[in-house]
Amino acid sequence: ADPGSIEAGGGVKVSGQPTEVALLICAAKAGLGDPRLLCPRLREVPFSSDTKTMEVVCDMSGAPSSGDPSLAGFVAQSTQASTQQVVHFVKGTVEGVLARCATYQGPGTGRAEEEAPLLPLTRQERDRTHHQ
Repeated sequence: ADPGSIEAGGGVKVSGQPTEVALLICAAKAGLGDPRLLCPRLREVPFSSDTKTMEVVCDMSGAPSSGDPSLAGFVAQSTQASTQQVVHFVKGTVEGVLARCATYQGPGTGRAEEEAPLLPLTRQERDRTHHQ
């Protein structure tokens, strides 16, 4: 047996990085299904010591919430196909991720039906976020 393999529920075994395994188990326990099947990876950009980030590009067309307007700031229509919705998931150092951002989601009203606005990520907001 794979030492990194863990039973996620429903006979599904997952293995890999501890954070990814934890997220997959959480999704399985919440009854969300396997996100790898719903949102297949289109490509992966490995960690770069220059950008201090890594990136996974996923096709969100099969995601249950792909038509949800709250994803409007995150889901962009791909130029490859008019029906394909693509999301770039980026992780890395605070500096590396902030360098790639132009906007951030501002405070909401607390009402689910009202989307929090996307605001410009100014130098002041970058500094405030970085020092939290």
